[in-house]
Amino acid sequence: MTTRTFLLEIGTEELPSRFVPPALEQLRTELAAVLASWRLGFESIRATGTPRRLVLLVEGLAEKQPDRRVDVQGPPKQACFDADGNPTKALEGFAKAQGVELDQITFEETDKGVRATVVVDEPGRSASEVLAEVLPRVILCPSFPKTMRWAHRKVRYGRPIRWIVALLDGDIVCLAIEDIESGRTSRGHRFLGADRVDIPSASEYLDIMRSQFVMVDHDERREEIRKQVLAAARDAGGEPMHLDEVLEENLHLVEWPTAFTGRFSEEFLDLPEVVPTTVMRKHQKYFPVSNADGKLLPCFVAVRNGGSDHIDEVIKGNQIVVHGRLRDAVFFFRNDLERDLWDRTKDLERVVFIHGLGNLAEKTERVIALTDQVADALDLGVDLRDQARRAANLCKADLTTSLVIEFTSLQGVLGGVYAAHGGEPEGVAQAIGEHYRPASADDALPSTLPGTALSIADKLDTVAGVLSLGEAPTGTADPHGVRRRLQGVAAMVMRKALPLDAMDLAAKALAQYASDDDAAESQLSEMLRQRAEAVLEQEGVDLHLREAVLGVSWARLGQSLAVARAIQRLDADEPETLDAAWRAATRPANIVEKRESDSTEVDSALFGGESEARLQVSVARMETAADVFDREIGRAALEDRAEAVETHATVALRNLAEEAPAVDGFFDEVMVMADDPKVKANRLALLYRAHLAITRIADLSALSRE
Repeated sequence: MTTRTFLLEIGTEELPSRFVPPALEQLRTELAAVLASWRLGFESIRATGTPRRLVLLVEGLAEKQPDRRVDVQGPPKQACFDADGNPTKALEGFAKAQGVELDQITFEETDKGVRATVVVDEPGRSASEVLAEVLPRVILCPSFPKTMRWAHRKVRYGRPIRWIVALLDGDIVCLAIEDIESGRTSRGHRFLGADRVDIPSASEYLDIMRSQFVMVDHDERREEIRKQVLAAARDAGGEPMHLDEVLEENLHLVEWPTAFTGRFSEEFLDLPEVVPTTVMRKHQKYFPVSNADGKLLPCFVAVRNGGSDHIDEVIKGNQIVVHGRLRDAVFFFRNDLERDLWDRTKDLERVVFIHGLGNLAEKTERVIALTDQVADALDLGVDLRDQARRAANLCKADLTTSLVIEFTSLQGVLGGVYAAHGGEPEGVAQAIGEHYRPASADDALPSTLPGTALSIADKLDTVAGVLSLGEAPTGTADPHGVRRRLQGVAAMVMRKALPLDAMDLAAKALAQYASDDDAAESQLSEMLRQRAEAVLEQEGVDLHLREAVLGVSWARLGQSLAVARAIQRLDADEPETLDAAWRAATRPANIVEKRESDSTEVDSALFGGESEARLQVSVARMETAADVFDREIGRAALEDRAEAVETHATVALRNLAEEAPAVDGFFDEVMVMADDPKVKANRLALLYRAHLAITRIADLSALSRE
């Protein structure tokens, strides 16, 4: 079958850079689903774009739908014939409408009863006809964080739509979004290209736009920016800092990138490095430059949306801007140092935390109490416990400083800097500086135990407060970042294999708000589990394995990721061992659900044969192996617990695998559901003990091994 190339370009006013990637993904997904539902095959869909255009390129698109034969249902059988058995007007009308004779109609059983049915040949529609019908829905499918409506138009979009190009090879696919009709006319770069650019065919689009100074392919644009930035930084005697992060920020800000180097006064290097680098990265989208030792140099690399014409004026303007920003930062920093953090804590009474949840002084008191409880649960030594408590006292004080008010992304980080300047111990300053971590799914975890304890306490307090107000996240709306904070808690507990009962701590956090709302605790439990699953998924743990390692008590959440890794390693290196362990776990798990009590009392006098006695000995070994697992990981140092848990889990799983013959022999020779209720209860109690011992490691019965 002949295939064609299809181009859709949605031209807009400049979209914010963060709008572009999700919009492209939504467009690609929607078009793929639409083409599949309309039976139009294709080889690939490429979604790419710039700030001014969202583009879909479909290669190998079928020229038309395949023909098909379909069953068309008509009126119910009782409506098709009169009392004398003659065809009714309803049946005759149905036959006429379908273009068939009465004898071609059959009667088939359907979910609506027996109905007149006729098989008709339905010719496939052309791709152009189908696209014209479905594209308006595709174009309007993206969900933007904010939308705009332009002039008289009712359509809302991330930014106003200005033009639409829709070409099937060289043919225009006719459609309209209100009064914006599709055509073949695009627009070049806003300053360097032509205002009207005719596209002869979809296959020529990328090359023609490149001649108009528009690098549409964002992958090509990314590599071009990377190459130019690296070259510019090396010409300045250094390397770009935060290359990938700032590159992604710039990627959807430009259509034709040109990198250049600017400089600033060396006096600004006296600021804590995080200040000028944040000003450059977050506020100006510049690449800071460091020397071979990683020290910041007094220069930056920026990316212009255009060519090299008048580049000296562009450099000069950017240097003026960054100089002003850094001059403000110096003023704020020096002014902030006039008061230490401890003195600033009294100002927290005047700062609202979240409306309805009091002020930051009250939050600080709750965080102190919860940090103590985390420290107790982790059994931190006196020094680390004192560091965590001191950091908890001071952790929000930097929110009253001028520099954090000006540069909010520096909260916490600057608190650590100010703490160090104020003479606080290094451990306290470091804990303050990292207590907002992880701020996102790919952010680094706190590196210290005091910082970890404080971060967990701070996040759980905020989550508990929001839920106590009845403001749980709904859909995509999560204004207080509840899910993000819970994922941060789960990530710390699981990646560090911390021996913490996260739900017990969460309940204590809720109790500090005098909340005895069971619904809030239930919501928190469900969301925490979802976030724990997200952490495991991010670590490459499949669905069944996630269910297995999370199928234990909340107190064992910390071991889940390490146990999952142990299971993955066994699956790769010793699959027969994992198969045996799975069998030993699954056969008891499948039947203990039928028990009528949770009794674990076993009377050997009720045994009916050697296989029961052998299983009793085997279960005792399972319980010993679980005890050893608990004891060994309990001894593991907090600094390397994840590795220790994985090692001991591997040993425990190997030990469990050795019990598979005893379990198999029992089930092969014994009828568990015996007629004698005492015998049945005794056998179920024995199997329940096995199940309890095994699930102290993981619920292996959730794995898919067949």
